[in-house]
Amino acid sequence: MKDLVVAVVPTETGNGIDQRSSVEDILNCEETVLYALTDYFKAQNDEDLPLLHWSFLINQRTKTDLTGANIVGVHQSLRTAQFVKEVTLTDPDTKGDVELSVYKHMGGGMFAMDSSFLDQCVNTDDYDRPIIPDPFSDNGVEDGMVSHVVLFD
Repeated sequence: MKDLVVAVVPTETGNGIDQRSSVEDILNCEETVLYALTDYFKAQNDEDLPLLHWSFLINQRTKTDLTGANIVGVHQSLRTAQFVKEVTLTDPDTKGDVELSVYKHMGGGMFAMDSSFLDQCVNTDDYDRPIIPDPFSDNGVEDGMVSHVVLFD
């Protein structure tokens, strides 16, 4: 949580920031004020924030907008999974070691994938994070819709 801040940017000043702005633009805007999470809620309750403003939940370490409004340019349509650890297992066919990356899905489940596959993943978001078919999706190929998940380090 120490890396999370709320960036507050006034909307009535013509600064060009909106919910499609990049994290870099938000953080570089001279009018942006960064709040620790608890300070943001206090400022909101005390009515210390500009009346008209955008609020962005940002991970300062990874420079990621976590508000869900601009993840891969799609409003809250992609789910996420957080990296947990890498484990080594023996392939039952080749008897060789295989590195698996274990992830915790936002829906609560956990899954693992061959790390070498993730290194070659061609579908990535704007921050070079792999995007894979969601292993816990309710949508099947027969529905014509395949849900995806963004993998966070």
